[in-house]
Amino acid sequence: MPSAAKQHSKAGAKAFGRQYVINLGEAAKTLDMSYLEPFRTDECVECDRFAALIEQWDEDDQRESINPYLEPRNEKVLGSDPDVLTYSAELSTPKHELVDREGSTLEVIEESDLQYNAFLVWSDGAWRVDGFTFDER
Repeated sequence: MPSAAKQHSKAGAKAFGRQYVINLGEAAKTLDMSYLEPFRTDECVECDRFAALIEQWDEDDQRESINPYLEPRNEKVLGSDPDVLTYSAELSTPKHELVDREGSTLEVIEESDLQYNAFLVWSDGAWRVDGFTFDER
């Protein structure tokens, strides 16, 4: 996590939220959940679902060919409680593929525009993800 993401402020929440969505994409590309595990709460149901998806992809020998979430735009941090904030960003995922370990294409994923929201809590001196959503725009 970047040092800015360790600040108990809206700027810190923004830096944390940005890095977390990038880490989601990296986990989908590498099937490595260590990009995410230290940064979530135990109550994050969406985190559990995402981990199960990654585990299933690993069993099925498939992964994203790229990190599709590298360029969040129109980022905002919403909320008035300094310990509970929402990071919101638009994502344009480029056309790419689901590939196997050798890089052979299994499926083409078309370009899409998404609205991403991460629900953040300040806990034990750090930001944590308590949930997130991806919605098509």
